[in-house]
Amino acid sequence: MRVADAAPRRALAAATLVALGALGAFLAGHDPATPGTYPPCPVRAATGLLCPGCGTLRALHALLHGDVAAAWAANPLTVLATPLMLWAVVTLARYAATGRWASLRVPTPLPPRLRAPTLLVALLAWMVARNVVG
Repeated sequence: MRVADAAPRRALAAATLVALGALGAFLAGHDPATPGTYPPCPVRAATGLLCPGCGTLRALHALLHGDVAAAWAANPLTVLATPLMLWAVVTLARYAATGRWASLRVPTPLPPRLRAPTLLVALLAWMVARNVVG
C-alpha cells in the first residue's frame, strides 16, 4: 500500500480513537445505573432475560473508576474481555500514529471457519448460564 493510500485510513483510525475517548469520558461521567441515563437493553426489555452484554456499560463505568469488584458483579465477561479491548485500542493507536498495522497473532486451535460459530455458541452459553445461575 502506498503512503498516499494509507492517509485516509490513518485519519479514520485517529477519528475512531477520538470518538472512543469521548465515549469513555462520557461513560466515566454518566453512571449507567442511574435510571434514564441510557436506553434499556432491547433483549431484556422484550424477554426479561439478561443478554451476554447486559451490564457492560455498568462494568466499563466501574472499571473506569477502578472498581473491579463492581465491574465483575455487573458483567464478568466484560472484565475478562477488557485486555482484548485495550489491545485493540493500542493497535489502532499505533496504526494511526505510524501507518503500520501490527496485529497480534493469537494462536487458536480453531480453523477460521469455526471461529465465529464458536464465539456465538460461547455467548449463547454465557447468556443461558447467567440467567439460570444469576
